[in-house]
Amino acid sequence: MADKTAEQLSARAADDMNLAVSQLSAMVDDELDDVEIDLVLRRLCRDDDLQSCWSRYHLISDVMQGHLPDALASEFAARIGQAVAAEPLPR
Repeated sequence: MADKTAEQLSARAADDMNLAVSQLSAMVDDELDDVEIDLVLRRLCRDDDLQSCWSRYHLISDVMQGHLPDALASEFAARIGQAVAAEPLPR
C-alpha cells in the first residue's frame, strides 16, 4: 500500500512539473492568459528546475528569431553539452 501511494505521489509530482513546463513554454510564446502568468511566475520564483527551463526556452526562442550575437563565448558549446548531459533521459 505504501509503495502504491509513493508511486501515485511521484506520478502526481511529474504531472505537476509537466504542466508547469507546458505553461512556461506557453508564457514564453506569449500564449498564456494573465491569471496563469501570475501562477507560473510565482512558481518560477521558487523552483530552480523551472528557472533552468526558463533560461533554455529563452535561448531557444532567441535562436529561432535570429537574436543571437555574432560571436559566442568559446565555452558556450561546452556549457550546452553539460546542460544536455544533465537532462534526464526519457522514460
